[in-house]
Amino acid sequence: DLNSVVRRACTLLSPRARGSGVGLVVELAEDLAPVMGVDVHIEQVLLNLLGNALEAIQGAGAASGGLTVTTQPWEGAARVTVADTGPGIEDETAAHLFEPFFTQKAHGLGVGLPISRSLIEAQGGRLWVEPRIPGGILHFTLPFAR
Repeated sequence: DLNSVVRRACTLLSPRARGSGVGLVVELAEDLAPVMGVDVHIEQVLLNLLGNALEAIQGAGAASGGLTVTTQPWEGAARVTVADTGPGIEDETAAHLFEPFFTQKAHGLGVGLPISRSLIEAQGGRLWVEPRIPGGILHFTLPFAR
């Protein structure tokens, strides 16, 4: 149940977001069919994406911001989108975002997104960034259970 995993990840992150003045909006597709995947792996990916988005908003020095997580059916699979009101992701950065050890964070290791992509791909899905300034958007898909 993808919506249940999204709710759980957002519940875990919500105190951190609230403490940073960042609003968290969750928009879940009703009656979303079950997906193929390991729930703890999906949750870990979501926590990484949400944490990165929160850090992007904080790093921009904004007094407040917003994170939106949505689920929806998309091209025969379920799609999760994490969007933030941070500075965004340029085309050049997007081209390297999933390379191991690529980071723009002062204390980042550059392994979170490559690991997240590997986890999603191991479950038959896809993880990608949508370059945009301002505001970051990342999506991942997972196949529906048969």
